[in-house]
Amino acid sequence: MNIKVITTCIMFICLSYVSNFVSAASIGVVNAQKIINVLPNTTTEEEFVVSRSNKDGDMWFSVLVIEDIDNIIKLTGGSKFKIPDGQNSEVYKFTLDTYGLEYGTYDTQLRFELVDNISASVGVAIKYGIDAGIKLNIVDHVEKKPDVINLTEEHLDVVLIKDFSLKSYNISSDKEIIGSALIKNNSEYVVRDIPYNLKIYKSETEIYSIDQVAALNIYPGESEKINFRILSPDSGGQYSLKIVLAGNNDQIKFKITDYKFIFYSSGLIVSILIAFRFIFLARIKFKHS
Repeated sequence: MNIKVITTCIMFICLSYVSNFVSAASIGVVNAQKIINVLPNTTTEEEFVVSRSNKDGDMWFSVLVIEDIDNIIKLTGGSKFKIPDGQNSEVYKFTLDTYGLEYGTYDTQLRFELVDNISASVGVAIKYGIDAGIKLNIVDHVEKKPDVINLTEEHLDVVLIKDFSLKSYNISSDKEIIGSALIKNNSEYVVRDIPYNLKIYKSETEIYSIDQVAALNIYPGESEKINFRILSPDSGGQYSLKIVLAGNNDQIKFKITDYKFIFYSSGLIVSILIAFRFIFLARIKFKHS
């Protein structure tokens, strides 16, 4: 077999591998066509989310500007881009520069081109990419987007607890406590990722505490509901559940019914009744003998 035939076979195998690789890991851009309004003589950071159908291994892309006659797009995120192993998507950030441009509409386009090391190593020219476009309107007024904050101890007064409730206030000891808290964003910011704490008390003694984070985006003046599920105490009695969220707190009372105790008690009572019946029948039989 001569060198040319061997080379052709290797290229065919590599082409097949790359084709299978691409089809097995389809890629795309979330909201691939954007319309953005910006002011003249400004720089604005924007982003595209690139996604894939699986999350195994690093996936590399070359980032190219393929339509931008006015040089608006600046690849501040770099000309190489990676979706890391274990992730289905990643954010690529870039900058729009409108200095020196007049009012009007401008079309720009990016391409995320898949980099495949196997095809490159054998000199096979395979290009597989996805395009993302921006219709850029340069205007004299842009409505300001609210800033986003993660709720921390530095922002204690930005949300309020409007309602705190449970699905049931009489709960079996082998069931979960299911409830919700309605919270209102009382700030001018978008509030994201809201940490809160739940505590269970019996009398005045704390017996359980858990920290959780509600993955929400709550816009200014709006309300959202946080839903939670936690394990119930394993013994019956009167309890109270307290929520602490951004310096606010609320508390509700509930009851745990210990069905294990009821089951054992019922079993004991039945056993006693059976024993008494046995004794009673034995005494009757003894009298007649």
